Amino acid sequence: MKKRKFQEPWMYISSLIIGNLLFILIFTIFFQVNSYKNSKMIKESVDNTNKIFEVSFSTEFLNEDICSREFEEKFNEAFYFHIRKISDLEKALGKDDWRVLTQKKIYSLAQINHYLVFKKQIENCGLNKKILFFFYNNSKEKLRESEVIGELITSIIIENKNLQVYSIDGDLDIDIIKKLIKKFEINQTPSIILEGKKPISPRNINDLKNYIEKN
Repeated sequence: MKKRKFQEPWMYISSLIIGNLLFILIFTIFFQVNSYKNSKMIKESVDNTNKIFEVSFSTEFLNEDICSREFEEKFNEAFYFHIRKISDLEKALGKDDWRVLTQKKIYSLAQINHYLVFKKQIENCGLNKKILFFFYNNSKEKLRESEVIGELITSIIIENKNLQVYSIDGDLDIDIIKKLIKKFEINQTPSIILEGKKPISPRNINDLKNYIEKN
């Protein structure tokens, strides 16, 4: 039987070095690709937020007709696009990432801006719509409850096309959100409220339906 030949030590060392270099290279490429995707999402989110404000400001400075189909399409396209981008950022970076929280603060202001314009549309354009605020909570203790209520609201929106929903993170450190919570007499999050009515925390779809129908 032939004796097994052992490779020289330098061959083992070189193999180890090459293996580590390949790992570092693959990790670096993966990190760079993810970083690029995340940066792209953040840029798109910022650009779209600007678009929301630009469209709404056009009503004040350019006397654009807020009742026109063209305005409605531009305004809502920018608004709902941003909702998807925030969701993508949360999945990619996490709900507590500072970049996500910064974008959510900006987006919350964009939502409030949309709300003010939408109120004008209801008053001046004959829209038969109800406005529902959903103040959710992303803390570990309240996250699942917020997700459940969010799912209930999604089901209602599919059935009720006359409902405009604004979902706001009640824990964000923004004065305007704190003032809204105080104005609407929100004692806990998650809660929902139709403007001018008392807030509730629905436990099932019937709770939510009854609240909307009675108000």
